[in-house]
This record gives sequence, structure tokens and C-alpha cells, in this order.
Amino acid sequence: MRMKKFALAFALIAALALPMFAAVNYNLNLGTEPPNLDAQIATDTTSGMILAHVQEGLVRYAKDGSIMAGMAEKWTVSPDGKTYTFTMRKNVKWSNGDPVTAADFEFGIKRALDPATASEYAYILFDIANAEKANAGEVGLDQVGVKANGNTLTITLKGPVPYFLSILCFPTAQPLNEKFFKTVGDKYASDADKMLYNGPYFIKEWKHSDKMILAKSTSYWNAKEIKLDTITGYMITDSNTAVTMFYNKELDQIGIPGPRVQEFKDKGYAVQVFTDAAVFYIEMGENNPALKNLNIRKAVNAALDRDSFCKNVLKTSSLPAMAFVSPTIMGLKKTFRDEGPATFYKDNDSAAAKAFLAAGLKELNLTALPPLNMICDDSDRAKLYAAAVQDMLKKNAGIEVAINPMPFKARLQKMSSRDYDLVMAGWGPDYNDPMTYLDMWVTDGGNNHTGWSNAKYDDLIAKAKAEPAAAKRMGYLVDAEKLLMAELPIAPIYWRFNPWAAQTNVSGIVRRGVGPDPDLYWTVKK
Repeated sequence: MRMKKFALAFALIAALALPMFAAVNYNLNLGTEPPNLDAQIATDTTSGMILAHVQEGLVRYAKDGSIMAGMAEKWTVSPDGKTYTFTMRKNVKWSNGDPVTAADFEFGIKRALDPATASEYAYILFDIANAEKANAGEVGLDQVGVKANGNTLTITLKGPVPYFLSILCFPTAQPLNEKFFKTVGDKYASDADKMLYNGPYFIKEWKHSDKMILAKSTSYWNAKEIKLDTITGYMITDSNTAVTMFYNKELDQIGIPGPRVQEFKDKGYAVQVFTDAAVFYIEMGENNPALKNLNIRKAVNAALDRDSFCKNVLKTSSLPAMAFVSPTIMGLKKTFRDEGPATFYKDNDSAAAKAFLAAGLKELNLTALPPLNMICDDSDRAKLYAAAVQDMLKKNAGIEVAINPMPFKARLQKMSSRDYDLVMAGWGPDYNDPMTYLDMWVTDGGNNHTGWSNAKYDDLIAKAKAEPAAAKRMGYLVDAEKLLMAELPIAPIYWRFNPWAAQTNVSGIVRRGVGPDPDLYWTVKK
């Protein structure tokens, strides 16, 4: 049972945050209920976007995508690139009035690594000394290279990591107030008053599966830069409803369904396009014995008509994904796609798909492939995309697929338990490096829901993580993607480019491929 003192504290916080003048309210569509606002457990972009606005790490992304100070006012890096020392800001507080301390960061990071937490994203912290061993239960958490000492936090890495500050922007590395967490127990992050906040906003109201209202925190260290008083995120799965709300000025921004882009232009809206560097693909669950067969996986892959999917289903500027790592992700000098093969397979190859299927059936001693079950989200667009894939697999390979739509959170749970045959999934980068796409497929990786395991692949990723020479490291990553695309536990479909629009009285919306999207830290509404 929630203690009364927490309810009182939260009420006082809400009262202090009320603006003195007419409130500036910003409305957008989240599209879904955030599956998990526990920062050390969250894995999805919806939860990550909210957490980036209500909580803050040691550092955060600046408007231009560089790293700016967050809860740490400054930091130093040792000459060997292995030791980071952060000095905390003075007088920064949690929403209950407790100071935000270096110890909160130590507790949050070590909780993510604790095997008992079962964080699927624990691996993003494995560059920290002894982090991976602690997560495997081989050493105690006290051996992890994260130490608080008064107003400073020292993080020691296994080796230099050029993108390490970007990892510290990620929710998994956010602080956690140990006393509050232990008092709330397993109800933590289940509702607005079961969380503490140290970011530019706090959750004022959370009507589950309906809407969430964030209110500006007047105690935030950089509150003067925050121009929105409230942000209301609706949880609307039907795109037509969202479009109507935008036309009625009930939403301040909207992702435009591809088939309606021209309609928006005809109405005079400035349609913009950006890429979040996300790749969308089919994961094939190897709990189904047929999908453990490489030829069956190749048949699924060859049957996809990616070009038609982009042009006729998405109807956006999205690109057919003929590899896994996004073409916008950096390599040594240009993009990672310039480092190795730009494509790995022929698109829309019905003859090859049928040949692969026949070979796979022979190897499995089957005369026909039993129908496969494909799970997807329950939004109208997700069901449309799944139906298009279903049609391609039937037409080009003769593979029968049944579609099972479900809420976003339920789909994630099915993936985590590997309770599926096929799943329509997507992945956006956590930092601007190909590793963020490739290390997820190591054996038993937190976000590897396929069950696929390859010792050579694991070795390539391990070598890349340990290699200080940039060119040699990049070579390992190129070889890893080649192997992934040869084994195909996944079938990439497209790299997303999003059409969107905002009302004319809105400016300063930051949209980028890495970091929270949208980032409303600098948004102004007149």
C-alpha cells in the first residue's frame, strides 16, 4: 500500500509546478501506452522518449546531437580513455526533495547489471569494467567499475570506448533513488506516484492506455530553457483519428501516414521528412524447428518485395533494407554502408524463395511447411504492414502465415519469452555506431529474441569491442554483418524515413536518429 507521505509530497510538487500565467500546452500522439517506465528495464522508444523528459542522466543530447551536461556539471577523461570522473551539480533534487547524488547513479547502473533485475539492456553497459561478469553472476556488483565518492562518480572501462558518453544518455544509465525504490517495491514505475523525477518534466497525470500529462518542473536546474508548461501524450492507435485531431489543432505534431502525405501538402502544411535511422525487419523464432533451418529462413527473406513495400505500402521516402545497419550510421570516414557490401541479397526473388523452401522441406523431411504465426502491433498501420508481408510470403514462396495483432506491450512480452514464429519488429540506434545494431545478435543477448546463436559471430563482436585500432575494429563489424546476413535469423525490410508535420505556431522540435524522438527540450509554442 502506498504511504500517505508520498501522496502528499507528490501533491506539493504538482502545486509548485503550476504556471503563474496562461499555460503553454503541447499535444502529441504517443501511439501506445508506454510498456515500462522503469529506466533500467525499459527497452522501447516510447518509454525512452518519456524517460528522457522526466528523468536525466549524467549527460544528455544537445540540440545539435552533441553531448551536453546533465546531472553532472563537468567531467574528465583519463589519457588512456578508460576512466571517466563526473562532478555532480550542486542542489539538484528529486521530485520528493531528496538530493540527486553520485550514489544514485551507482545504484541505478549496478541495479541494471544485477542478474536479478533481468534487464534486457544490461549489455549496453558491458564496456564498464567487470560489468559483464557481474551480470553473469561471476563477480559481485561491488567489483563493477562504478564508484560514488561524495560529489563525484568514477566510471572505469575495460578499454577506451569512443561513444561512451552517448551510452550515458540512455535510460539504462539513469539514476535511481535507492530509498524510494525499496519503499515502493515491485510497484515502482507502475504509476505517476510510484516514480521520482529529476528531469525537466514530471508525470502529472497518467491515465493508462488513454493519455499521459507531463508538467514542467520548476526545480529543474535548466528550467529557464524549458518553454512548455505541459506535454500531453495521447495513446491513439488509429492513424485516422490522429489525423483528424491534428486538423482540429488538438495535436501539435503528427507522423503522417504515407498515403496521406499529398493531402497534407494540399492543405498547406509544410511536410518534413527525417530518418530516425530505424530498421524494420522480421525476426524468426527458432523455437519453431522449421525456422532453425537456414533454407527456410532464406525462403522468407527472398520472398520479400522490399521495393514494393516502400513504394506501395509505406508510400514514404523509406528505403528498402538490403542490409541491417542503417545507411545513416557512421563508419570510419563516411557511413558504415561504405565500409562493406551495400546489399546482401536479391530483392523479390520468387524463384529463389521457392527453391530455398523446397530444399528446407527436404532437409526437415516435410512435404509442406505448417502455417506460421506472425505477431504484430494492433495499430491500423502495423496490421496493414503485416498483411502486406503475409501476401508476399504466400505469393512468392507459398508460405502460409496467420497474423496475430496485439498491444505493443504484449508483443514485447511475446518476443522476450520467444513465444512466436515470426514478428514484425524495429530497431533504432542507441548511439551513432554500427555496434548498436550488431551486438544485439550475440548469443542470448538481451534483445536477441530469435534464439539464434553463432560462436563465430560472438567472437567477432567481442574482438570489435576489445580492438583499439579503428580500422581493424570496423573490419570486425563488417565481417559480423556479413555473417548475420548469411545466417539470416532476421529478414530486413526497410530503413524508415518519416514524413511529419507540426502546427505553424510551433518551433524547436528536435528530431534525430539517435536520442529521444521527438526531443521537446527546446520546443516553443506561440
